[in-house]
Amino acid sequence: FEYELEGTPCEKVVNDGVIFHCANALQSLFPDSLGGLNLNAQSYLGIPLVNSEGKTLGILAVLDVKPIWWQQGFEEILKIFAARAGAELERQHIEEELKRVIPVVESIMEKFPESLLSIDTFYAKVAEESVKAGAALINDVSAGNLDENMLPTIAKLQVPYIIVTGK
Repeated sequence: FEYELEGTPCEKVVNDGVIFHCANALQSLFPDSLGGLNLNAQSYLGIPLVNSEGKTLGILAVLDVKPIWWQQGFEEILKIFAARAGAELERQHIEEELKRVIPVVESIMEKFPESLLSIDTFYAKVAEESVKAGAALINDVSAGNLDENMLPTIAKLQVPYIIVTGK
């Protein structure tokens, strides 16, 4: 399900990028949280799910109808689960983009073999596979900041590279 982050404990996790723990009285501290769903949750423990570059992809959160009192080892356990989940989310994002982009590149290049096709991506793997499929240049909206392999991949491919800085 989806809900607005504003006024929720998840907002703290996303904005501050740290573990947030509310041991008890969650409903009174965040009365409008979770899109009005009445989960009767009394406690919350959340950690950001980040990709290999530290960009937040989502949140791993535990809610309970009973208090969750902080215990030794919680932080380490949450970090392990969050790292694994974040890596899997990143892998899925790359695979989804490949499934969307590569057939289109191949189709365009088949119909218009002389065209100079530009691909917008910030994933090195998508850039590499797109060039193999016929793309002529890469447009990176992250300026190489979201995938540490992008610049070495572009150097290896030796194709024009457009850097978008967001300014």
